[in-house]
Amino acid sequence: MLGTWCLALVASAVAVARASYHCLPGVVELAERKNLKNPQGESYPLGIWVPDWAAGYAVSAIAHVLIEEMLGYNVVDKGPGPATPDAFYALAGCETPTVINRRGCSDLMSIYSHLSLEGWTTAYQSSWDDVQRDYPATAPLNLGTMGYVGRVSAFLTSELQEEAYYSEGLTLEYYRSYNVSWTNPSKYFDNISAIDTSRLKRCNETRTQVHAAMQQYWEVTGDNEGSSDRDRLQMAYLAGDPMKFPHPVFCHNDDQNLWLADADEPGSGGVQLQRPSSEVRDR
Repeated sequence: MLGTWCLALVASAVAVARASYHCLPGVVELAERKNLKNPQGESYPLGIWVPDWAAGYAVSAIAHVLIEEMLGYNVVDKGPGPATPDAFYALAGCETPTVINRRGCSDLMSIYSHLSLEGWTTAYQSSWDDVQRDYPATAPLNLGTMGYVGRVSAFLTSELQEEAYYSEGLTLEYYRSYNVSWTNPSKYFDNISAIDTSRLKRCNETRTQVHAAMQQYWEVTGDNEGSSDRDRLQMAYLAGDPMKFPHPVFCHNDDQNLWLADADEPGSGGVQLQRPSSEVRDR
């Protein structure tokens, strides 16, 4: 119970409470904690770049406690960043690491984010390689695994699966059940009009603007109809809607389309974007 309370305390970042209480025994007291110092003499706390998903917040909060109370360094949370590559650029010293088309990198960068945990690095090898190549003096180091692996997939409630199965023998957990030549699975899901698009990013603010990600999409699906620049394979929106990227087969049939809202993180690497197009190709 004490550990849970301390984790919640750090995550809420209540400065007064953190100054008055400790999570662990034998801590380095607040007045004795140190800052980092660069060769120019600038002093600042150790920065933890926080990924913007639940496990990212949790492990960052744990590291925050351990580094402050056990190692005796002042710590400040940075970010959060909605995608793993944001951490690559933040740790390299780029000023706007979450802006995909303008990361704010330069030859002279000061680093204020020094550590990031819970990165889904396997799906973003090309982005990692880009940072290592372009900014070798400040590029981050991969210190190894967190000790666990994660998987990503679409989530369907058991109630939804049972409704489709007992109504017409449709197994929504199996990708071939979405073959529109034989079935209409969209009737088990909300129409896109139910989505508050003000909470969505525009297509040109997402990984659809990253060449390597879209190269993978094109290789899997063979679809380049939505590309605004086919030489660079940057994806644009279709049908005049900057929030949607439908497969060309479905461009004019919103009422029967089944839309996937993809957070693009953690770990998806465009998987959700590829999934519906692959299912259409399977026809």
